[in-house]
Amino acid sequence: MFISVWASALLVQLDKAMRQPLCVGRAKSSLPHFLFCIDSSFYAIFTLLNKLLEICRMSGSNRILWADALKAFAIIFVMLGHVLPFVMGDKANPMTIHYIGVLQMPLFMAISGYCSYKAFVEWLVVKKRFLQLVVPFICWPLVWYLIKMDFTGITDYYLALFIFPDRGLWFLFVLFLITLIEYFRNKVVRISLKNHDNSDIAFYFSLLVTECLLLTVFYAYKRCGVPGNWINFVALYYPYYSLGCIMRRNNNWLLSNLRWLGPLGLLVYSIATYFLDSYLWQIPLASGGILGMFFIFQRFFDRPLPRIIMFTGTSTLGIYAVHQPVIQYIKHLLIKAPLWADVVITFVLTYIISILAVWVFKKNRITAFLFLGIPFRR
Repeated sequence: MFISVWASALLVQLDKAMRQPLCVGRAKSSLPHFLFCIDSSFYAIFTLLNKLLEICRMSGSNRILWADALKAFAIIFVMLGHVLPFVMGDKANPMTIHYIGVLQMPLFMAISGYCSYKAFVEWLVVKKRFLQLVVPFICWPLVWYLIKMDFTGITDYYLALFIFPDRGLWFLFVLFLITLIEYFRNKVVRISLKNHDNSDIAFYFSLLVTECLLLTVFYAYKRCGVPGNWINFVALYYPYYSLGCIMRRNNNWLLSNLRWLGPLGLLVYSIATYFLDSYLWQIPLASGGILGMFFIFQRFFDRPLPRIIMFTGTSTLGIYAVHQPVIQYIKHLLIKAPLWADVVITFVLTYIISILAVWVFKKNRITAFLFLGIPFRR
């Protein structure tokens, strides 16, 4: 009850600052005090949330709407994959966790490849991606050290962070490394073709050779016992990034054939994932799920969508960074309740707090740059 009262008071103050009345037409006397506090808290949260998202809505006309919606789904899928095992522990259904784990990060990587594909990757793109990805990758761990006010081992942590990226926001660093690899792959192709042609044969062959080289380096690392697992992530997720690039390169063909490729891929993912529990099968299974998700969202979500979905889809980096510490914090605040209720409450509160935190970071140019990778605008 104390938390509800505190949340109500805080939101009322925020609401007053925004000059929008709360709980219009609600009679306080009709509910017991503690129920009224809870009711007002949730009503205020969603009222304020809608106000904030209305202020921050994206107005760009060149965005791919269904891709933004798919990114929103992907980050929610990732959050669900983290909430379930953290809240339920050993009681979580292993098959549910397996279904989510097979698809969640490969889907993110494929979307990244689709949205960022360019026929010719220039060095300017690499520098831009460094600011968007590596700067937040470095800055976010510092936030958690500042929150704990304990800087013991921070030097060793940062020295190891780049060879063990899973100690931080590994996806950001791995995505930057893949962008860097794409720059050199593209440069080799252009030199080989003397800048006259970027043929499909050279494109597909170079992707295949690059993956083979990554696997060779991975096995060399493993055999020689070299410390670091960054190459594991790059070798594992490069095929999904490549799949996204291939789909964008053949966008017209893809969109005209997704009507049968998508359902087929979704069928493969849905059925085969149940029987095949091995990393050897992850690439075909995840690829089927990726095609299925692309089909669903291109078919049904290529239209103006509610602001909350578009804001989520354009704020995935910040939500990805914030949501795990939020899950851990909320877990300690939960009262004894049925397990399903704990999961729902943790998920909803994590989502709300994460997007509000992203909104706060976006309001300041410095925090938007350091933690969200948004460049300064003149």
